Amino acid sequence: MAETHANSPQPFIAVDHVDVSAHGQLILQDISWRIASGENWIVVGGNGAGKSTLFKLLRGEIWPVPDSRGTVRYNINGKGLTRNRAGVTESIAYLSSEKQDAYQRNNWSMSGTHAILSGLTDNIWFQGEPDAQELASAKRIIDRLDLHNLAEKNTLVMTPGELRKVLLARALVSSPRCLILDEFCNGLDSSSRASLLQLINTIATLGTQVIYSTHRVEEIIPSLTHALLLKNGRILGLGKKDELLTSSELNNNLSAPARTTTETKTATVTSAECVIRLTNTSVSRNGSLILRDISWEMRGDQNWAILGDNGAGKSTFLRLVLGDILPVLGGTVSRFESDPPTTLWDIRRRIGYISSEFQTDYAPFATGREIVLSGFFGSVGLHVEPTTVQQEQAQQIILQFGLNDLSHRRLDALSYGESRRFLIARALVHQPELLVLDEAFNGLDIPSRQALLTLIETLVKTSSLRIIMATHHPEELLSVISHVLLLQGGASERCGPREQVLPAPLA
Repeated sequence: MAETHANSPQPFIAVDHVDVSAHGQLILQDISWRIASGENWIVVGGNGAGKSTLFKLLRGEIWPVPDSRGTVRYNINGKGLTRNRAGVTESIAYLSSEKQDAYQRNNWSMSGTHAILSGLTDNIWFQGEPDAQELASAKRIIDRLDLHNLAEKNTLVMTPGELRKVLLARALVSSPRCLILDEFCNGLDSSSRASLLQLINTIATLGTQVIYSTHRVEEIIPSLTHALLLKNGRILGLGKKDELLTSSELNNNLSAPARTTTETKTATVTSAECVIRLTNTSVSRNGSLILRDISWEMRGDQNWAILGDNGAGKSTFLRLVLGDILPVLGGTVSRFESDPPTTLWDIRRRIGYISSEFQTDYAPFATGREIVLSGFFGSVGLHVEPTTVQQEQAQQIILQFGLNDLSHRRLDALSYGESRRFLIARALVHQPELLVLDEAFNGLDIPSRQALLTLIETLVKTSSLRIIMATHHPEELLSVISHVLLLQGGASERCGPREQVLPAPLA
């Protein structure tokens, strides 16, 4: 399965016998990889395999273990391989969905053009006024990617798909030789994914080398020529894409998961009380209506999916349910009619929540165990000493989620998917009555995604836990979902029992 290095023409990057460690943990072990000019690679591996660490190694952001035999060499100027890293970060652009999370979390306000210009200095902000040459560089990439409709649009009001395209242009504005994309389609609806993947395929076709990671087989673009399989920090195989994709090990990491439903008897619902009711609710941001006149209710014998394209208002709807934002004057939100909460803390005690945006708020030094324990207090980070009972409950759910071996690692030593699993455990540790999932399974490999879907489905069937979930992926729509709200442009397009709103399989 392995491809020999000796015959690789014109190597661009040569990695030989490299180990990488972080916080006392060996993340990559004995990595050897040749990337030749003109090759486009897909890197496949489960959560914690080391993909993001490998990408940062290639870009020169991290180093091999000191005093080891490992080397990383570059052929930047065509004069041969050298350990000199001069020009490496300019020649290799690196993008992940976490970059977009950072823009959204910090509410950075700028036009698409200014976001693109910031790529010339690899800073978040472009300082000062651009000169004629810099403006010409931005215009060239806007023309090349046909982003004229986003040039003057504010990043705060862009859909996730639009912002992802602008960040792609930002990475390309300085004309890098290679573009590394780490799970870059996470959180996008099907049409946005298709548009972005087509754009990336065009970029590769026009000569920018692409190195790409994904957990989803439908995101493999035609221009990818080679594949690498990474597992537990080691390379299991690398070679021509078409040859390697036939291997069972690689297919296990890429095939869509086969959903199974449990035969567990559903717990009897003793009350069909109103869990959440929205009445004439609208939400405004920066002078624009994000939600428009929504009236909706969820009862105690229902589980809901909130569907719609990027920008439809799903996340805003869920944050309204959570009490994180308030409707404009005239709209009301009520919760748990038989015993309504009186404070935001009461709401957070009774509703568990997880989203990709929530993940970016945590400090990098928090451990997995501390993340889970913080769920008892509804806080980002652990600021209160937990009781013995709380510590025991946290340990139980850590074991239930198969996270015990990772629970003492810091967040910055966990993969994106491993961090997500801890946050889902956090959302359930205080045994909430309602669980709100906003694209909660993004970044998870297939085994982790399948295990968590099955676990949540079992919890719903065997307890009084209810769920509201938003997803763009049909395989993540749990069988216990009884009702669907379809949002379009911030308004209710269709609403009702699942079989009526989605008479055909979700596309």
